Amino acid sequence: MQERFPQADQGDVNAFESGLIYSDRKDWHVAAAGIAAASREPGRPVRVVSWNIKDFSRSELRKGGVGLVDPDRLFSDWWPDQRQIVMPAVEKTLRELIDSGRRQPEHLVSMLKRERLFRLAKLVERNE
Repeated sequence: MQERFPQADQGDVNAFESGLIYSDRKDWHVAAAGIAAASREPGRPVRVVSWNIKDFSRSELRKGGVGLVDPDRLFSDWWPDQRQIVMPAVEKTLRELIDSGRRQPEHLVSMLKRERLFRLAKLVERNE
């Protein structure tokens, strides 16, 4: 991950935790990392990606220039323009899970639904 996404590690972000009140205290480091990234590259879109969006205060993130999205919404947002990247990545991940024995072979749409990627499953289903 460090090689592929070197800017994801924002280093010490404690200073960016000040002012966070409404987000879950256990997730302050995540919100602070997003706010740090947004402050270091103004104008560049920054989003926290989490299944636990209820743990984050959207208004606190917005004030820091950060959006909030769950993985299903993120993949669905990418789909119209990046389908040729998303599909092979999803298929490769499923193959790796099956090959490693961590998953039984199953239809791609079924796997997406099992992983709560319902929007993405619908998009894939339409294109089969």
